Amino acid sequence: MHSTPAATVSTATESLTSVGRLRQSSLVPLTAQHADAGVLDATVDPLGEDMPWEAIHRARPRAPLTCRERGHRLHAKLSPKGLRFFAHDRAAPDCSLVGETMAHRLLKLQLASAIRDAGWYADLEVAGEGWRADVLATSPDGTKRMAWEAQLAKITLDELQERTSRMEASGVPVCWVTDQDRPWIRAVPAIRVSLPVEPGKAGAGDAKIIDGPCAFRERWCPHRRHCEYDAPGPCAGHGWWAPVVPALDLGLFVAGVLARRRDAPRRGTDRTAPQGPPRSHDAGSAGRGAPRSGWSRCPAVPTIVA
Repeated sequence: MHSTPAATVSTATESLTSVGRLRQSSLVPLTAQHADAGVLDATVDPLGEDMPWEAIHRARPRAPLTCRERGHRLHAKLSPKGLRFFAHDRAAPDCSLVGETMAHRLLKLQLASAIRDAGWYADLEVAGEGWRADVLATSPDGTKRMAWEAQLAKITLDELQERTSRMEASGVPVCWVTDQDRPWIRAVPAIRVSLPVEPGKAGAGDAKIIDGPCAFRERWCPHRRHCEYDAPGPCAGHGWWAPVVPALDLGLFVAGVLARRRDAPRRGTDRTAPQGPPRSHDAGSAGRGAPRSGWSRCPAVPTIVA
């Protein structure tokens, strides 16, 4: 299984902290196609097929690297803060990777690192049937997949729903990650993160989730026989879906979602409306004392246990 070197994560985090929300265009794919070694991933060591970074960075003769999307020539680069990436030789207007910002790339790196820390495989910039995932998480046994999309730029709800549907049609649920208060956070599986902007503070390099996930606040019913929820086993109680407070670490959230992921996200009711708990098919697990998690009845967002 791929693992992200501590130095790579550290330098990427430092870069994100220093630049804050960097918006300028940067030609910086994190993966490249090598003519002999196949796909190389700048976020792991080795990059692929036992290929070290030194073999392609400033190597002579030049390493045969191309863009995975359009086949444009690439070369390996290192940012002043130590972030490894690939750059296009010249502007490639028909390549979607060209318009992505450095902040977008750094968030993708954080997502990939969180996925790998959770014990799953993480592949960047993966193309599917009519879709492309920023980061594709695959379970250790290869039976489950989930896409994580860094969506920092503006996008319409219709386009987002269309892209979500295309992924779901391939059996790949998706969670959209943004740093802005977007109206679609409650319409598709999505979270809003607060990107670190103050260098030097402990934990400043970790993105925090400030909107999207919910927790079920329990209120146990005293009379089981009169409860309308008649699923086998003890009554699961009544309560409310409510936003999670305080903010969650992105890594903790990603690990929780992957550990309890269902085959598809579920849409639901108003997040603050009082209601009963999810049925067993809505929960990530069932039974006495089992936590209710996975994709909730809160509007299309992942949940954790309060």
